[in-house]
Amino acid sequence: MSAADDSSTSNSRRRIRHNGGRRKQIYVRVTEDEHEKLAARAAASGLTVPSYLALAGMQSLAAGADGPSMTPPQARALVAELYAVKRILRGSSTNLNQLTKGANATGEIPPEAWHHAERIARMEQRLDDVLASIAPELKPRT
Repeated sequence: MSAADDSSTSNSRRRIRHNGGRRKQIYVRVTEDEHEKLAARAAASGLTVPSYLALAGMQSLAAGADGPSMTPPQARALVAELYAVKRILRGSSTNLNQLTKGANATGEIPPEAWHHAERIARMEQRLDDVLASIAPELKPRT
């Protein structure tokens, strides 16, 4: 698919006109795979690839039409934080499960089991804080 094919699709819609026109041009090089993905997303949005890129680059990531929004760097930081919480919870849960199995066999709770239980509780609070920063109005009542 050529660049000319992108801008002449019958279902494309134009961006809102801007007085004086748009005088600046940006040239972007992409791989064939990236181009196919961009073209598919643009077509699904009813836009040309250049319009899709321009609009996507200028929008913030929004939770909803009227909801909170975040910039791409904020979204990346949020995703990194959520993955960190997931990793810690997975490790602590696995350790706690193994310690519980041992406690059931011996009848004694190993002291490190409390450490992992407390770590899981701290991660729950950390996760609550992250979720509250995204959409505090969606926090369930306790």
